[in-house]
Amino acid sequence: MLTTIKLLQTWHSEIGYSVGKIDGIYHHQFARAVRHFRVNFLRQHNKESIDLDTADLIRAVRAANPKAD
Repeated sequence: MLTTIKLLQTWHSEIGYSVGKIDGIYHHQFARAVRHFRVNFLRQHNKESIDLDTADLIRAVRAANPKAD
């Protein structure tokens, strides 16, 4: 069973972000990937956290990526 963080790490990786080890731990490299995602898609520069809206957007971007399946 995948943890929420591990699933988000997997989705980030599948859409081209470098997340480091996919291990379910919210470590520095994954936080940096989240920050870059938020800059690219939400124009928010200073956040490394994931709220529900961000998680939904990550899922939507992954679902729209034809290479993800």
